[in-house]
Amino acid sequence: MTKANRIIAEADSVNSTREKKCSKCGEVKLETEFHKNKTKKDGLASNCKVCTAAVGSRYRAENRDRRRAFHARYRAENRDRILASRARYRADNRDRILAFHARYRAENRDRIRASRARYIADNRDRIHASRARDISKLSDTYIKGMIRGKSDTLKH
Repeated sequence: MTKANRIIAEADSVNSTREKKCSKCGEVKLETEFHKNKTKKDGLASNCKVCTAAVGSRYRAENRDRRRAFHARYRAENRDRILASRARYRADNRDRILAFHARYRAENRDRIRASRARYIADNRDRIHASRARDISKLSDTYIKGMIRGKSDTLKH
């Protein structure tokens, strides 16, 4: 840590109610209303967090198509890298992910049940066709065993 940064850190810890004027909206706000910026003399950004968020929102709204095209191109060019990164994350955080999903299912049991019922009601024909397709792939011996209820013939 440089001497200047140390002085700023000490000033921050001693006087945590410093105020600063936002260069965008002109309001005087507490230092906690500004993002940190090491390149600035006081260690804080020129614009307050609210103004910074407004600028970002406006940019994203005005450049929606441009950003969408950029991200699509990036995903296409880096597909393998992205997939590898996701696989690595899933492998490294398997227990955490499983715990999250278990907690979500427990907390949203009724919501999941209602969603599943809605899907079944809206897609009866599709589900029936899928099951018929699956059954047509089974061997005759397997089906006959199912009908008779014999477990020894229930091998694919």
